[in-house]
Amino acid sequence: MDAAAYRLATEYGDLDALLGALAAAQVAVLVDAWGEPVRAIDPEGGPVVPVFTAEDQAAAVSGLGTVVCAVRELVPRLPDGHDLLLNPAGAATTRVPADALVGVLGR
Repeated sequence: MDAAAYRLATEYGDLDALLGALAAAQVAVLVDAWGEPVRAIDPEGGPVVPVFTAEDQAAAVSGLGTVVCAVRELVPRLPDGHDLLLNPAGAATTRVPADALVGVLGR
């Protein structure tokens, strides 16, 4: 999944490859006091839920709680209008459209 995200972020990959990798992956998610995914705003001002490919990456950027879960379980919990922001503290930060993930997971 990291390799697919990096290729997409550097314009050498495609979204379908990343979506396929994410569909079967687990990610670390920052959660609030009620266990709900933390909401954020990406650099362009869009609503996102930050997720990380490794739990230690999440712990390094926040003092919030972190849970590891399957992307398949996370997508239905996303707030309306929010996409995933994959590895927001990394060199290959990638915004993943929630509707595209729903399409892949529904196959």
